[in-house]
Amino acid sequence: MDLCKMHFCKHMNGFFMHSITLPEKVKIHFASLAGKLLELKRPNGKIWYVGLVKNGEKLVLQPGWHDFVSVNDVSQNDLLVFKYNSETTFEVLIFDQSGFEKSCKTEEKSTGSLQIITRDELIGPKPVNVASQLPASDLQENGEDENSESDQISETRTPPLTENSGKRKERTTDARQLAGERRRKEQKLQQQVQPGNPSFSVLIKPSHVLRSVITIPSKFSSEHLPKKSGSFVLHLAGEKEWLVKYIDRSYRQELQLKQFFLDINVQLGDFCLFELVKGQTHTTFNVHISRNY
Repeated sequence: MDLCKMHFCKHMNGFFMHSITLPEKVKIHFASLAGKLLELKRPNGKIWYVGLVKNGEKLVLQPGWHDFVSVNDVSQNDLLVFKYNSETTFEVLIFDQSGFEKSCKTEEKSTGSLQIITRDELIGPKPVNVASQLPASDLQENGEDENSESDQISETRTPPLTENSGKRKERTTDARQLAGERRRKEQKLQQQVQPGNPSFSVLIKPSHVLRSVITIPSKFSSEHLPKKSGSFVLHLAGEKEWLVKYIDRSYRQELQLKQFFLDINVQLGDFCLFELVKGQTHTTFNVHISRNY
């Protein structure tokens, strides 16, 4: 089959706001795209970047999907038609339940705290295979430790301004606003931490969602965690407990969180704070989450 001529559609029924599953009949044709960020292009030329991830035997559109649905006013019983163009690009048409095509509303930014994700903000100058860019043991976002001390500081580094830097100046302002919002979220979550319990925080990025792995800040791991791989317990208020793998690579310590992320439906922009509970026989973290929606 010529993939460039392939179309498929999905009815928006049930819980579709945060993820959708590709139809079974087309799954085999797009298996090679698992772990990549897809370009979803609307008729007005606007593009959203949405991650395609594997969930068991299924292929699921999840990271970034909530933003696409929200900005494009996708509603219950709408029909979305996906036309595959090439590589990682799809054109998407949206029809309401009467069969009338919905207009594009991507220019309207009066949607509260909703953030429209652009290519530069999400993955840089071009789409990349986040899951295969580096070996699994060495994969880091932008060549840095995803949760190193530099990721914990409140100020966001931005490129220097030039004469024609209107867009950069706007981006700098947005970055500062995001940094301020992150500080506020962290301060609010810190109020739930018991005195004496150390903690570290993580802003969920594309690499976290696609790999289901977070890197623990080196200072935190050296001061509080064992020097060998094992398993930790995660506890989320009002939810069950999860037993997750802790990997000590000597140069980087990681938590493997695939089932945890799936069960709590983690999304890009979510802010997670991991509180180490003192006095436990088994290393245990209370997880506090501030959602991005």
